[in-house]
Amino acid sequence: MREAYEKEVEMYIDATTFEEIKANEYKKDLAKVWEELELERKAKIVAEQALTQLKWSEYCLWSEYCLRIAFSTIPSNGVKPKFECYNRQPFWLHNFLEAG
Repeated sequence: MREAYEKEVEMYIDATTFEEIKANEYKKDLAKVWEELELERKAKIVAEQALTQLKWSEYCLWSEYCLRIAFSTIPSNGVKPKFECYNRQPFWLHNFLEAG
């Protein structure tokens, strides 16, 4: 009887140990998945920031291009033309004053 009891206890310990091992493996897998998701989330944030920065850089370069053209077209009366960049299309609103 004692041997049967010891064997049953040993089987229970083995089963418990097996379940603990499986639970630990599952926790490790979950931690790995969580880490991958966190890295993916961070990568997405960095990509969005880079895209935003790229859009602003493009806008700034386009604005600088507009500025260069606008100030290179100063008429003979010395009045700088007014302009604005709108929808990536340069528009110049020349406000030429009559020479007094």
